[in-house]
Amino acid sequence: MGIREPLEMQEFAILLFKGKGVLVRPLYRNEYLNNVMRETDVELHSRRLTWDTPLHYDNEVYISTHYSQVHRDYLQGKLLIHTQSQAEAVLAPLAALQHLSREIGYPPSEQDLLRYVPQPLQQQVNLKILGNLVKSQLALKRYSRRAAHINFIEAMKHLPLFGYIVYGILRTSEPMIVTPCLLGLNHQHLILVDPSSQEQCYSIPLKDVQKLRQLSPLDNTPGLELYYGSSASPQTIWFELPQAQELRHTLIFLMEHSTST
Repeated sequence: MGIREPLEMQEFAILLFKGKGVLVRPLYRNEYLNNVMRETDVELHSRRLTWDTPLHYDNEVYISTHYSQVHRDYLQGKLLIHTQSQAEAVLAPLAALQHLSREIGYPPSEQDLLRYVPQPLQQQVNLKILGNLVKSQLALKRYSRRAAHINFIEAMKHLPLFGYIVYGILRTSEPMIVTPCLLGLNHQHLILVDPSSQEQCYSIPLKDVQKLRQLSPLDNTPGLELYYGSSASPQTIWFELPQAQELRHTLIFLMEHSTST
């Protein structure tokens, strides 16, 4: 990918998938690939987990890799986009960039438009209004696929949860936190965000995390309990989410990463 800076290389991880694309965990630094690949039905993929070093766009593989990652998170609703009013006006430039990246020589259909809208917002958008706005955007812009990818990534950098690994939380032990909510994770801290107001409602520095304990599924949903704080003032919080095991492994990986850098 044209990465020469050692610090940037450390921001990527090799992820272990099993079965039908189910993410299990990042590979730890002391693991050997040969040992992992002996397991059946295993795939390995790289993904950027932290975003501290500046992005650069001097390599096509680098650009397409980063576009694919942020594009997937955007469409899954993980990056949060402020659309309290005139959602179509906010989404239109991003839809136009996605259309340009496909190098299609005709205006987007309603089916195309729907695939350009984050899943949580699809029921809120007027596709006719969005289509007219996107056509106006396309008349003004003549971006190449490469330029469309770069401009889309740069637009994502302004969204609230860019740079975080995001999980959807179904329930938590904190009664004051409205659920479902989003959990954002980087190598510095864990935050909980209300997706409606986009306000951060909880924060835990990773350096304060003392212990993690996976909980047995309740109502078919597994959980993760997190112990943090000092010995003089210990605190706990638990989360229910389908990816509890993945969250646990990712937390361990990031805590190890933060202590080694």
